[in-house]
Amino acid sequence: MDQAIPSQAIPSQARVVIVGGGIIGCSIAYHLAKLGWRDVVLLEKGHLTSGTTWHAAGLVNQLRASHTLTQLSRYGVGLYERLEAETGQATGFLRKGSMPIARTEARLTEIRRMAALGDCFDVEAYEITPSEVQDLWPPMDVTQIKGAIFIPGDAQVNPVDTTMALAKGARAHGVRIVEETPVTAIRRKHGSVSGVATEQGDIACEYIVNCAGIWAREIGLMAGVNVPLYAAEHMYVVTEPIAGLSNKLPIVRDTDGCIYIKEDAGRLLVGCFEPEAKPLPLDKLPRGAEFIELAEDWDQFEMPMRNALALIPCLKSAPIRQFLNGPESFTPDNKFIMGEAPELRNFFVAAGFNSQGILNAAGAGKVLSEWIVEGQPSIDLAELDIARFGRFQNNRRYLAARTRESLGLLFQMHWPYRQVETARPVRLSPLHARLVEHNACFGEAVGWERANWFAPAGVEARYDYAYDRQNWFDYVRDEHGAVRNTVGLLDMSSFAKYLVQGPDAERELQRICANDVAVPDGKVVYSQLLNRRGGIEADLTVTRLADERYLVVTAAASQSRDFNWIARNLADGARVYLTDVTSGFGVLAVMGPRARKLLSRVSDADFSNQAFPFGTYQEIDVGYARALALRVTYVGELGWELHLPTEFMVPVFDRLFEAGADLGLKLCGMHAMDALRSEKGYRHWGHDITPAETPLEAGLGFAVSFKKTTAFIGRDALERQRETGLTQRLVHVMLEQAEPMMFHDETIYRDGVIAGRITSAAFGYGFERPLGMGYIESGKDGAGDELTKDHFEVDIAGERVPATISLKPFYDPKSERVRL
Repeated sequence: MDQAIPSQAIPSQARVVIVGGGIIGCSIAYHLAKLGWRDVVLLEKGHLTSGTTWHAAGLVNQLRASHTLTQLSRYGVGLYERLEAETGQATGFLRKGSMPIARTEARLTEIRRMAALGDCFDVEAYEITPSEVQDLWPPMDVTQIKGAIFIPGDAQVNPVDTTMALAKGARAHGVRIVEETPVTAIRRKHGSVSGVATEQGDIACEYIVNCAGIWAREIGLMAGVNVPLYAAEHMYVVTEPIAGLSNKLPIVRDTDGCIYIKEDAGRLLVGCFEPEAKPLPLDKLPRGAEFIELAEDWDQFEMPMRNALALIPCLKSAPIRQFLNGPESFTPDNKFIMGEAPELRNFFVAAGFNSQGILNAAGAGKVLSEWIVEGQPSIDLAELDIARFGRFQNNRRYLAARTRESLGLLFQMHWPYRQVETARPVRLSPLHARLVEHNACFGEAVGWERANWFAPAGVEARYDYAYDRQNWFDYVRDEHGAVRNTVGLLDMSSFAKYLVQGPDAERELQRICANDVAVPDGKVVYSQLLNRRGGIEADLTVTRLADERYLVVTAAASQSRDFNWIARNLADGARVYLTDVTSGFGVLAVMGPRARKLLSRVSDADFSNQAFPFGTYQEIDVGYARALALRVTYVGELGWELHLPTEFMVPVFDRLFEAGADLGLKLCGMHAMDALRSEKGYRHWGHDITPAETPLEAGLGFAVSFKKTTAFIGRDALERQRETGLTQRLVHVMLEQAEPMMFHDETIYRDGVIAGRITSAAFGYGFERPLGMGYIESGKDGAGDELTKDHFEVDIAGERVPATISLKPFYDPKSERVRL
């Protein structure tokens, strides 16, 4: 093992300071050095790997729950395989394969869907029968299982040795690694980092990367940055050597049993992700502790161990050599935290890996290093971006409550539409009590309780999860029908809302928005906000309220992220004020062919096309209130959004509900909206459009103004793309049969060859078919009308289902309905 530089040898300055010497910190040091940034210092408060890395199980799997996570983990297998040859440091890399097994038919469907995703990444994964499982794993009682997937390319490593190999590679390129040097403060200047303080002195720097593991939240607070993670106890046992045990056994992931099993030097390691975890407040740990081992807890481990004994009978006679209980960090949404902190420029975070740090460290280190060096990530990292969190999510009580559930969710069924159950409620709409009275079934989004669907009287408003039609399916059909045929009312109060005001408001928004917002007062503009590569960072509307005053409306999940993007891109010295007014205004969406008639009953405003055309705003009377009325839609029908101060929401809701009784008015939830927007082809940011796709690829060129003279962010990239042509483009996809259901990340085949993947989908009640959107490759032949001549299929859990592909939305492709 290389000797660390003595703590007293810390430099007075560096370009980058990395805080934390676990595998992720060492990976970032390694990858920064590979990119040519060698003036890097890594500070570790104890010794390398002494936080959580040292007790990791070392599993390296390739297929994850999403496209982005699979990209990252797949890179890790390749890097770890070659790392020993590059550095001379052993890593313990063994490519033995992995085997997710299923005890239930539902779990078998889940792992089949995961295997199908592997086709998009050229990851070999195939289904095997219980008898074939027996051949690969003779000690297993295969009567316990329905089937399995075998992924021969998966591997295992020694976590400590792998970390040391990354550290050695980083040092070889000039990185300094300093142990036994805790960071005591973060220095800031003019809204950016300026250095770190240690007991040995300060280090001035341009960038700080917080890789402090379970202590990352505390390091963040030193900098005024929210890093929402919380520690929990994570347990595994290791047996004594078992006679006759093969050293070629693949890793077993028995998620129904809440366990994973790996062979290591003739022993078996059995770990668990139990349904209800034990949160661990850091103040219960000894100050400055390293290589922490918590007390054994057989009561907590009893259920997983019983499942292991039933599955692997030889465990019953195998003595336990070690019970290891160590801390791991978990996040509120089970996705790790990466990126530049919204609160402080050049303060980056890579933490909260939810006990998956080994398999993700290589990919995360690579892409975060690229983000630091190039100013933006090389792939879509929106689902991992630290800017996705609200400030409330750093609340310790919230984190402790959610962590009880988060750990176990890693191995629970990943049902479509699954809702978290803990740390609720947090944020309530002014209409929440009214929606409860109407038997709403609520889902959670960034703390908001939102009505996802409404149960009829006498029916319990709760989910019965499944991969086929869930229990709410027919109720949502009725909600969908109301919006298409009569009128629906949706509570959209969770929309994020900002005011942009000041003499320079127009100038700044013209540069930040791709579309032209230099419009007359009262005009609503649909636009994307782009990065320098032309990728879509936000998808929103901008309404000009007055000469120096704009209203920006975006999705609830993007509240923190979009606000930060706008704030970060305002020019220094600009005379503009950005204010988040989300909590001050509720929103009622009145949508459907009878929306005009309903609103005319509660308002004296003229809602005719001539007086109130599509894409405009007016301030109107409604009931006894004043509302900002925007004629826009996300469902593809005539309609208005009513933005009201929160104290007026309940009276206006009551008046609308009463006035619409004879018009067929129906309360509608988020599932209905998802089906409606999918039929109409309205994109969903984070799925159909992300920082990795441009408006031209997404078919949103109409929302980009090349006529305006402003050099808006991303313009150069789009103009180059117009010249060189597209390599992919978004298409609309409809299955040619009513089942199975389609959700996202299913593989699209074109004449038997992989062509792309589904980005989002829902059931199209108007067509009695699942439908959605996805991207397909467009080579020299393009992706034009000729694609309708080809044969398309979508792989759903191993079944290839014929599909129809269109460049235009299946519903109302000319958008005539919204202008009724």
